Amino acid sequence: MRTLKTSVLIISVMFVCAMYSYAANDLVLHLSFDEGSGNVASDSSTFNNDCALSGNPQWTDGPFGTALELDGATWGEVADADGLDIRSAPTTNIVANLTTHQLDEDYDVIYHMAARTNLDHCMKNPLGAYINNVCATMNLLRQFNGDLFVFPSTVGVPSKNWDNPYIYSKAACEWIVYKMAQNFVILRFQNIYGPGSKSVVNKFLDEEEINVYGDGHQRRDFVWIGDLIDHLVGLMEEKPLDFGYVGTGKTTSINELVEIITKLQGMKPINYTDPREGDIVNPVPNADLICKTPLEKGIENMLSLKHP
Repeated sequence: MRTLKTSVLIISVMFVCAMYSYAANDLVLHLSFDEGSGNVASDSSTFNNDCALSGNPQWTDGPFGTALELDGATWGEVADADGLDIRSAPTTNIVANLTTHQLDEDYDVIYHMAARTNLDHCMKNPLGAYINNVCATMNLLRQFNGDLFVFPSTVGVPSKNWDNPYIYSKAACEWIVYKMAQNFVILRFQNIYGPGSKSVVNKFLDEEEINVYGDGHQRRDFVWIGDLIDHLVGLMEEKPLDFGYVGTGKTTSINELVEIITKLQGMKPINYTDPREGDIVNPVPNADLICKTPLEKGIENMLSLKHP
């Protein structure tokens, strides 16, 4: 059994947003900045540690909902509370240029969940994909002397589709982690959907029209992010493997996904466009860490979060 770590670094917007959506009772402060106006950022945890904003708060659109635009003359203050003393067991999330970022402390565990994943962006700028994914991973590993480095890869690597810059960069990162990390877990993810994700599931739910690449027969193993988080958090207590696949073990075609979404959300226009260059057609549904939430149930979860 592994001893629970005390200093953890999570590098990912999607993963942290999802964790907050399913926050444990001991989350002491969660500021989503979704108010959109006013001088208070409300705490979504059960402790009501609201943040009073001073100066000239300006609200703007964020990647998820609204955001607070910092102009150098605006600040926030949360009143002191016993629960805010996190020195004994901190968990930190950073958003930074990871190719040059210097770690501010010696972390026991790093979850390196950040990457440039958008296939269209990677195809248009393959060098950018390499720098963001490969060079950032090397920079973190160069500084890391902790107990566990958790790296997410993609189920697309076995296809050896090196014309896909994302797949190529993830394959390179796997090799680097093998060579540079003393203790690691490499997990090849299937298609993760849920709060904060950029999955095709999220896209089809959020947009007024459904745009399908190709004929829609390409298949995916869709994984509910809550199941993924359970597995990732469990790695701090016990490491069951060095390398493996995370999935349900079942695949669903894009056309079948469209049927589920229109059944639960209602009909909307459906358009079929040209296939994407470098797209994965039929990933192998291997699963070493099993995620059990059925796709339809996961989509119901998402709709309930949108319309509680």
